[in-house]
Amino acid sequence: MQDYTDESSLDKDVNTWKKQYKAALQTESFADASYAKISGKLADNDAVSGARRYAAMIVKDGPKANFEFKLAQLTFEQGDFSQSGQLLDGLIAKYPNVLQENKYLAQQVYTLQAQLYSKQQKWAEALSLIEEHKLSLEDIKFQGLMQTGRNFDAFLLLDTRYAKTALTAVQEREGPVLFENLGSTVAQWEAYKTRIDQKKTKENEAHWKNSMINEESLDFELMDMDGKIVRSSDYKGKILILDFWATWCGPCVNSFPGMQAAVDKYKDNPEVVFLFINTWERSEDYKEKVNAFIQEKGYRFHVVFDKMEGAGALVEQYGITGIPTKIIIDKNGKVRFKSSGSSSVVKEIVDEISYKVDLIK
Repeated sequence: MQDYTDESSLDKDVNTWKKQYKAALQTESFADASYAKISGKLADNDAVSGARRYAAMIVKDGPKANFEFKLAQLTFEQGDFSQSGQLLDGLIAKYPNVLQENKYLAQQVYTLQAQLYSKQQKWAEALSLIEEHKLSLEDIKFQGLMQTGRNFDAFLLLDTRYAKTALTAVQEREGPVLFENLGSTVAQWEAYKTRIDQKKTKENEAHWKNSMINEESLDFELMDMDGKIVRSSDYKGKILILDFWATWCGPCVNSFPGMQAAVDKYKDNPEVVFLFINTWERSEDYKEKVNAFIQEKGYRFHVVFDKMEGAGALVEQYGITGIPTKIIIDKNGKVRFKSSGSSSVVKEIVDEISYKVDLIK
């Protein structure tokens, strides 16, 4: 659907469309889906009055509720928290059955409402929603616990996260205040972080060391973004890190800031080489999309393209069933590490790659 600059031109086209699809519009589901699409597009273009006019033609409560949520979301993003709150309150009051049946929409609605409460500093209300509906809003929950005097619960939340991964920016900022609320000091906060970091490092290093394998690597001949042929034999006697990824893969993309930091760390070390194997792309113009993605993000990766169709793709030869997957090959051509999964924490990625490289160099 095109972007209309005025509602009159849209109305004219819709009237033509109604005549063309007169029979199909007798079907309630088709009519509802069509008017929902029109109203949603108008809302995206800030033509709210027109959007409401077409939304009023929707019969079923489900699409109506979705439209009301879209308006609430748009007004929230525009900073009109009062209007967003009124829309959410109206939606929840008018469509309780829809929210009961559509768990995905319910989570979206209550998540937005909790975010709205946090913007309005209504911490008790935000916390109540998060706990009742088990919303994934860790920072707001953490702040809500602190602001309502539940400091020990806030510490337990922080401690549980820190045992697994890095703290959020909010937890880093508020951590010293939390410790003071609990009767401790900023120095004790720093000592706590040091102790946890050392414990995690020790556990991670033991895990990484135990994950070492010793398998033959595979020969390959792939083309890079510049149209040059890249061969595995080009890197004989070097440590080679292969990162299998795709543009549509969220976890792959989330790990790229960390991977860029790792690339930067070894950029002056000719003994360590990174290749980013683009694989499992779904469109015919994938090469153009990959080039555009890398340029837009400013990543300095050496990207090569795997075989996308038919048998013989490197990703399949290595038995990879999910991406991102990273393979680290030592100087003797042996696969020493093969791991899947992702992290958005830069330090975690750099630490893991650095330790593994040190083990096999």
